[in-house]
Amino acid sequence: MNALAAQIETFLRASGGWVPSAVICSEFNVGERALRAIDRKPGLVSEFAISGDKGLKHVENATTGEWLRFKARILYHATGELRRLWALQRRRHGLQRRRGQTLLEKDTGQTLFSMS
Repeated sequence: MNALAAQIETFLRASGGWVPSAVICSEFNVGERALRAIDRKPGLVSEFAISGDKGLKHVENATTGEWLRFKARILYHATGELRRLWALQRRRHGLQRRRGQTLLEKDTGQTLFSMS
C-alpha cells in the first residue's frame, strides 16, 4: 500500500461511517477511478474499504449487515462473470473446422470422429 492509500485509510477509519467518493476525491485530489481497481492493479481503497450507495466505508467500521450486503453483491457479480465465461467456453469448444471428410477441433486441431 502506498502513502496516499494509507492516508485515505486513516481518513476512512476516523470517519467511522460512509464517506461519499466525491469527498475523498476532493480531500486527496484524486480522480474517482483511482479509488477502484483498474485492470489487475488494485485501486487506492481496494484493500480496506467497501462500497455502497452512500459511498465508501472502512471494512472495520462496517456493520455485519453492511458487510454481508457488500459480500453478496461481489459474489453475485463474480458468479455472473463465471457463468458467462463457461457459456462462452462451451460455445467456443463447439466450434469445429471441416477439412474434407475430417472435423478438427478449433483450438487444439485434434481430429474429431463422427459416428454417422
